[in-house]
Amino acid sequence: MKLKNALALLMLYPCCMYAQDVLYNRGGELYLQKHAMLMVQGNIINDNTTSSGAVYNDGTIELTGNIENKEGAKFKVHTDVASKERAVKFVGVGKQLIKGNFSTAGESSFFNLVIDKINASDTVEMQTEVVVEGSLSFGSASVTTTYNPEDFFTNHNQKGLLKTFDTDGNEHLLNVTNGSPDAIAGYPVLEIEGGPSTGFILTKGTRGSSEGGLQRNITSATSYVFPVGTSDKGFNAVMLNFSAVPGNGSVKTKFCNGTSNPNGSVGTISYFCEDCSGKADNNGYNRFFPSNPCNGGEQQWLLFDHTASNHGYWSFESSNEGYQYDMEVFPNSFGEEANRNSAWRVLKHEAEYGDDPSLETVDWMPEIERNVSDVNDLLTFTKNMGCYNGNGVPGGTYTDFSHFAMGFSQSGGALPVKLLYVRADPMGKHRIRVSWATAIEINNAGFDVERSIDGINFTKIGWVDGHNNSTETKLYSFEDRAPAGYGIFYYRLKQIDYDEKYEYSYIVQAKIGEGGGSFELYPNPTSSTVFINVKNPQSEITVRLYDLKGAQVFENIFPVETDGVDQTVAIKLSAILPPGTYLLTAGTNGASVNNKVVLQ
Repeated sequence: MKLKNALALLMLYPCCMYAQDVLYNRGGELYLQKHAMLMVQGNIINDNTTSSGAVYNDGTIELTGNIENKEGAKFKVHTDVASKERAVKFVGVGKQLIKGNFSTAGESSFFNLVIDKINASDTVEMQTEVVVEGSLSFGSASVTTTYNPEDFFTNHNQKGLLKTFDTDGNEHLLNVTNGSPDAIAGYPVLEIEGGPSTGFILTKGTRGSSEGGLQRNITSATSYVFPVGTSDKGFNAVMLNFSAVPGNGSVKTKFCNGTSNPNGSVGTISYFCEDCSGKADNNGYNRFFPSNPCNGGEQQWLLFDHTASNHGYWSFESSNEGYQYDMEVFPNSFGEEANRNSAWRVLKHEAEYGDDPSLETVDWMPEIERNVSDVNDLLTFTKNMGCYNGNGVPGGTYTDFSHFAMGFSQSGGALPVKLLYVRADPMGKHRIRVSWATAIEINNAGFDVERSIDGINFTKIGWVDGHNNSTETKLYSFEDRAPAGYGIFYYRLKQIDYDEKYEYSYIVQAKIGEGGGSFELYPNPTSSTVFINVKNPQSEITVRLYDLKGAQVFENIFPVETDGVDQTVAIKLSAILPPGTYLLTAGTNGASVNNKVVLQ
């Protein structure tokens, strides 16, 4: 233990020193004045064996080991509110621990907490809830409204990481009660994919947990940064830009890793309503603007139809209502389906703090009226749209808190055509008609029609021009007049944009020769019943459903009412299955179809 500065006053009643690595206060009182520094090369244990154990700190305590404040012992500032120190500073190598009671404001808590480790990747691990009443500072050079370090203190300036969960997996709350926007300082530069590895708060990243996180008091209508991240995904900070604050209150957040959806996206995003005649519904985050003032007055589609793949989401909770804010996130370690020039936005899903919104069955298509105060905010707070010029991914204006994830809309570049259906119908013994319909087309040059005899290897057999840009249902067909021989033939479409980007449709099939048989599945997604229209059935229709693990969950055989007459089979999925994605197979006349169906 070292004591610096002649102005220091240290009063220590019965206290015992064990070797050179523990400062053990066994019920005494320790006072540290302003401008004084107490350096402990080891651990600090503040006990309450005589009911008066207390540490009063107006200076700076530096330590290389762990700190523990036993139940009933006091750990707080003294009387010098003008002091710009009042800090506990972690300066050791490896992992240091915070244990015991540091969650009682005014009695047992940190005022200024400083993380300035020898190695930038080292951690300070919370094994208890922690209240910080002044500032949380990473690195020696950080200065806030409450903290201004003296130059004789240890200066590693390597920062380090503050963990809000322990080795047993328990999550703990870090509560910064100082409402100043700079109450947290020294975190990395806010940018997308900057890849910083030090100077921020690690949350556990567990989905569906109501425990832990970073909580900040919000007292003014300005910007507050939540510098959180996880070990798996790194720094994923959020900045909330408040325009209305309902007095004193707090906001809590954490970042949650990954997704519970097998396809890698956070939940699902539906983009059509069943009763809109195939047109985009202009609800949720799908919106058509006849004129985008951020893009020279050009028309603009925003179809946020997927989220960042294999990344995660932010969970938020507030202590009271009445906030209004927009937000910016600064993600790291994420993948996405769209390119970096696409339209990006922070999407919101309403659920409890501890819910898991990333499940495949959770639809992130909320109403604009519920989550966006002004529909034009979709233009103002979307990256790559011309209005927003910040360094992150924006979202807003929002009025309450819940879960947030990055959404992508390909309207900033190529927008895939939204197909309503594709089907193949035998037309006699030597012809098959491939027909399809679109609901939306942006930048659509047209379609390659491809055929296969094995369902694996496809060859182009024709081309059909698209309609470039359209918001109405368009019908298409192509007649394959010379398929080789008899049997089952497979077809798919290759939709190509004018900038040569493309995507494939699902595969359909038809049989020519001894009989017919083709299938149309609708609506998909569905909230209740799915219909299967079978063309020219001449034998019983077998329908099976499988879950995504390959287990069969439904089977039924439907008799043919009249040979050769089209027949529609109805299956009320909501009565037999939970919401989710399933593989449906239907077969008749030796032909069959396989297609995914989504029950919402």
